[in-house]
Amino acid sequence: RVVTTIKATMENGNQTKTQISSDDKTKVVWTKGDAIKVFVHGESDYTGVKYTAATGGSKDSDFNYAGDDTAPSYTEGETWYHLYPYSDNASFDTTSGFSTTLPDEQTAVAGSFAEEYFIAVGQGDVSVSFKNVCSGVYFSTDRSDVAKVTLTSNDNTPLAGAFTVAFEGDYPTNFTSAGTKTSVTFTPPTGSTTFTKDAKYYLVTLPGTHAQGVTFTLVT
Repeated sequence: RVVTTIKATMENGNQTKTQISSDDKTKVVWTKGDAIKVFVHGESDYTGVKYTAATGGSKDSDFNYAGDDTAPSYTEGETWYHLYPYSDNASFDTTSGFSTTLPDEQTAVAGSFAEEYFIAVGQGDVSVSFKNVCSGVYFSTDRSDVAKVTLTSNDNTPLAGAFTVAFEGDYPTNFTSAGTKTSVTFTPPTGSTTFTKDAKYYLVTLPGTHAQGVTFTLVT
């Protein structure tokens, strides 16, 4: 059957995100217009197609097919693989899993992560539960003149860049390679030249232990 709509949920409501809920800061929700890449069919390499969220503000949303051609057809028993956010360059194969990139230069949004940074993946069919891949770090400052923030791993653990990740059972725990960017640079929200005093901002990073800690650098 031709699949024009996919039902997507964020597992437990706090396992992955595109936006922190304004009502409950422990929950995360879809944003209307969020785009996912759905990898369909194939024996090893899968074709990626685009679906976008019809609604926002909830951990559940219908995603409608957004391609130019006919929506893909689904055969009972197939497994489709899902990636947020959509990227033209992202790919999937059964050997290494998902291949995508976390930017090392990110634009801030007060009170949340910026959209399209917090990478999440899912496996299933036309109804899928997404699991988060990345980690998050938040900061605030008591100054009103901070124009840039950089987070650096003290032991050169990758924080961003191109990487691949595959499912191991029900969860994306098998990193077969990771990015080489050991710092993430954060700039104020669009339209602003500095971060707002005492506001919370969230950086997105690849997961890592950082045995020697991390360093925050604030530039005025």
